[in-house]
Amino acid sequence: MQAIRYAVVYDKDKRGELRQDGTAVVLIRAYLNGRTYYHNTGILITPAQWHKKYQRIVHHPNQFALNKTIADLVSRMERFEHEVMHRDGQVSLERLREYMQTGSRSETFTDFFREQLEKERGRLAPSSHLDQANTFRKLQEFRDPAYFSDLKPSFVQEFVQGLYNAGLVQNTVHKHFKNLRKYINLAVRHNRLSANPCNQVKVRPAQTDKLFLTEHELGLFERFDTSKKDHHPALLDFFLFSCYTGLRFSDISKIKDDHILETPDGIELFLTAQKTKKPYRQNLRKLFPHPDGGSSRPERIIQRRLRSFYIDGPIFHYTCRNAYVKQLKKIARQLPVRKRVQDEIASHTGRHTFGAIMAGKIDVHILKELMQHSNLRETMIYVHMNRGMINRALDGVDWD
Repeated sequence: MQAIRYAVVYDKDKRGELRQDGTAVVLIRAYLNGRTYYHNTGILITPAQWHKKYQRIVHHPNQFALNKTIADLVSRMERFEHEVMHRDGQVSLERLREYMQTGSRSETFTDFFREQLEKERGRLAPSSHLDQANTFRKLQEFRDPAYFSDLKPSFVQEFVQGLYNAGLVQNTVHKHFKNLRKYINLAVRHNRLSANPCNQVKVRPAQTDKLFLTEHELGLFERFDTSKKDHHPALLDFFLFSCYTGLRFSDISKIKDDHILETPDGIELFLTAQKTKKPYRQNLRKLFPHPDGGSSRPERIIQRRLRSFYIDGPIFHYTCRNAYVKQLKKIARQLPVRKRVQDEIASHTGRHTFGAIMAGKIDVHILKELMQHSNLRETMIYVHMNRGMINRALDGVDWD
């Protein structure tokens, strides 16, 4: 690989033109493989102040400082070239131009990713931010630093293949790919790239068998005796409320008194979903009526939590997802439910339970709105999960 050749040139000599004030700019020329990049130093001088043979500024009151500035710029370009050559074995004028033109902005895509990730802190649910931070670490393991000029379809394909080679399963690879695509899209919106190379790479998620409770299993959780452990009532209220509303862990853990409105027609819940940023408004009286009549099952949980919550704090006390899941598994292993439920129950199981049960009771378009899905395809997964609905349809078939 050839090295870049540098020269300091005067724009008047290059184009034969002067500005209206009789000056022209000093340029640094970088030449490689028949191509040239001119870097504008921003230094303006008259023709009498330029020595063409020695490529230096002369007869200028600040000539020593200006010549040093030019020399420092050339040294900076050479250092960058040597670092890239040492790391990657090759360098391009495009990468050099990108490095020199970024100014005060982040110089690499790695820097940009890091800055944007920090800005997302607080906007995202903690689990989502952790997922995206893990993708950033995977990117660093693959290429550090990664430059904007690196971001081509081949780069993305190699990154994805490296994840497979590390033994990651399909859906984990898809998650990292989706996160990378998000931050490259941000770079496109910030005019750092013209197009997202991820659009030319296909990584599809594998269809998974979502874990949900049957109505019988849900009843077992509802009847679980919580008198033996102080922490179980709050935990079970949290889980059952997710089963009754389909709300995510991140949303339930932030519900406060001012999200709740008691009306003659029932308790209404108002909030903005942390993941989708969509408004959620639901009359809880309409969901999962209690066999005894009166307040519904989710309403009774709200009423119970309001009597015990901390002033100005969330009415559901579980904020640590790992601790929540650990205790939830302890309850599941004390119940006669499926072995898979005992081993794999997680924070999303309540949401999946809501979707699977409601898919057999209401129109799929209504379910889509309740679960705040972006497209119907996501909702149809729960329709396929509801065997009762399929069985009822088969019972109604006229076989004659």
